[in-house]
Amino acid sequence: MSFNHYGQQRAEGVFVDAMMRRAQLVSPFGVGAMSVTVEGTSVLTRGLDKWFEGNPGGEPDDSTEFTIHDWRLEQRLGVSEFRLPPDYRRPQKGHNVPNSKLSIPVARFPTFHHCPACKRLNRSSDARRGSVYCQEHGNSKPLMAQVPFVAFCENGHLNDFPFYEWVHKSTKSECPEALRLTSRGTGLDKQIVSCDACGKKRTLSNATRMYDDGSTYLQKFLFSDGVFSCNGAMPWLGGHKEECEAPPRGGLRGGGNLYFPVVESSIFLPEKTGGFQEILKDIILPNLNIIANFEMAISLGREHLGYEDIAHSLKKVGVLESTLCRYSPEDWERAYEEFSRERRGDDGVKTDENRARDTTMDPAGLVDLERWRYPEYLRLREVSSDPSLRTRDPGVPHQFAEKLCRVRAVDSLTETRVLRGFLRGSTNAELSLERGKSMLRAERSEDWLPGYVVQGEGVFLEFDLSALVEWEERSSVRSRIAAMERNILNAHDGRGVPPPLQSPRFVMIHTFAHLLINQLVFECGYSTASLRERLYVSSEKENEMAGVLVYTAAGDSDGTLGGLVGMSKRDRLGDAIESALSDANWCSVDPVCMESGSAGQGPGSCNMAACHSCALVPETSCEEFNRYLDRALVVGSFHDADLGFF
Repeated sequence: MSFNHYGQQRAEGVFVDAMMRRAQLVSPFGVGAMSVTVEGTSVLTRGLDKWFEGNPGGEPDDSTEFTIHDWRLEQRLGVSEFRLPPDYRRPQKGHNVPNSKLSIPVARFPTFHHCPACKRLNRSSDARRGSVYCQEHGNSKPLMAQVPFVAFCENGHLNDFPFYEWVHKSTKSECPEALRLTSRGTGLDKQIVSCDACGKKRTLSNATRMYDDGSTYLQKFLFSDGVFSCNGAMPWLGGHKEECEAPPRGGLRGGGNLYFPVVESSIFLPEKTGGFQEILKDIILPNLNIIANFEMAISLGREHLGYEDIAHSLKKVGVLESTLCRYSPEDWERAYEEFSRERRGDDGVKTDENRARDTTMDPAGLVDLERWRYPEYLRLREVSSDPSLRTRDPGVPHQFAEKLCRVRAVDSLTETRVLRGFLRGSTNAELSLERGKSMLRAERSEDWLPGYVVQGEGVFLEFDLSALVEWEERSSVRSRIAAMERNILNAHDGRGVPPPLQSPRFVMIHTFAHLLINQLVFECGYSTASLRERLYVSSEKENEMAGVLVYTAAGDSDGTLGGLVGMSKRDRLGDAIESALSDANWCSVDPVCMESGSAGQGPGSCNMAACHSCALVPETSCEEFNRYLDRALVVGSFHDADLGFF
């Protein structure tokens, strides 16, 4: 069974439409995600090792057609390339259609089915069958439906709900699997599981319950004597299983907490032709087998290697003299200085040993986001005519000249979005780079991740650092942030690691971005979900940033129409900011929103004065899942106008 980009689903040799855009196979329906076909079958997207094989048309004729590159993102994620999900193409008689009949494989899940007539529960693991019929009714054989209940754990595993163990409170019962699921109304306490053999019954009450300490009802009370642990099932990878002792949790197959894709994105930065960046990308990085010689020389005390040393080693591995001569010795030396700094852990890509020592690495094993985005920040501040990132200077609105120091109209940008794994249950958990990759394929024989590229436009705003520093030093601002930190810590007490605490400038700029997005949708013609924020905020002296990019990159829906970049004109942008700030002074839920915000509100009590009526945006538009927001830091509170930056 499979589906594709406006393509086909395969079931019993019959193809039916299964509408799915290619971008949706990265997010929100990537590997391990559950979706429903047009015929009503619930399925899981299979692992990457099955994407380009096992199709009716065989292997792809030319897989390079689906290859995409972003040199910075490839280095960040440790892969050689990214690939677009294949799109389904019908073969045509008399015409050569390359890469025809490729499809994305899926697996039927859950395997438990329920008969609406006799209420019997049966398993059907045959993924090839389009429909499952109850065999207990002679010739009538009514159509069975998949049950709405599944079990999952925080480590990303997924399994059928343990109906047999649930009703018997044991795994040792000798009863045959003759179970029935009867509904007596709405709610879990009205869903009754019964066994025909022994007559035992049990409702599904509390099956989805999770406690503050991270344990679950399924773990504690499934058995009458002992605890129930996850079995590590990964049905999207076939029969693959892992050892796991995490507490399993019941859930609904259509629940929003079953799948949170972890997507990394990158604004493509054009390289300087003939410069050191091109040397890094095209020569040094593809020839990492020579780096051992360089590192050996460094370990012996030669901290600086000249052009002759580098050129000699490169020639030995087949790099042509004509290629080497394209660059100046100065470019060569700068390239190697940059590379050796990265290898020592000063910046960029790091060895595993340096990863372990480096405190600037986040728990995912990646360079922290601020340092990763700093080159983007520097490039966005410039005026550039490069087609992949074209920017110009429209000027700062005169009414905000003391608060903003730079505005850039981004006429075109290229964004690459890549799936590197997923979470289940919560977005607060950390997903390491290696763990995420292991969840996407059963075999690590290939080194690529699924992604797609979109074109967009936007407006970049940079805040005046001196004004920011003066504002951050106000005692009222520090007290406000301290209250937010207490709310976050109290809300996550006993629930594991709390979300990271944020600086005053981050909360203010983040909230400002939301207010501006909500205002721009009335001005530029895009839908709210089409606009995104990209935050460039850091207090570190080495890469200090205070900016935000509001952009659209939704080429398969709204596209780039020029409406957003048109808002960068000095007068229009100034009017839009004034309107956004004016609206922020009063929320329709005030005074409750502003004053109850002092106790925290929203997900994990991570917000102060911010709710759906004033500062929240669609979660696809926000980088922080609508957390760390407070409009009081932007415009001030009822009792303290000086609290706001503006």
